[in-house]
Amino acid sequence: MAARALKLLTILAWLVLAGIAVQAVLAGQGWFQDPNLMSLHGGIGHGVLGLAVATLGLALVARIGWGIVLLAGLQLLGLIGQTGLGYAGRRSGIALASSLHIPLGVGLFGLSVALALLITLRVGVRAAPDAEVASS
Repeated sequence: MAARALKLLTILAWLVLAGIAVQAVLAGQGWFQDPNLMSLHGGIGHGVLGLAVATLGLALVARIGWGIVLLAGLQLLGLIGQTGLGYAGRRSGIALASSLHIPLGVGLFGLSVALALLITLRVGVRAAPDAEVASS
């Protein structure tokens, strides 16, 4: 069970990162080529937010370490803020919200890279002793 939870946690962390990257591409294309892509950008954002909730919950259950739990919590809070800024900028026309949405997205991408790498490394360290015991 623990090994499966850690594997799933790793997958979720990389999916959040991939989702943020896809959103950046869609936002650029939506801004400069096809405005209809902005609704897909937002829809994927909701999915990424859900994945981040699952990542934080699984990090807590898997007891992978408080540092990772803290980063996952920061990621989730940032994504909640990002969602709010997206709605405020797009639907209410608040330019400040839109102007903050872009750099927050860049920051969340960086945080998500760090989180995915840390989780991957931590899971690898936890799995390594099991592999050595199995091969002995």
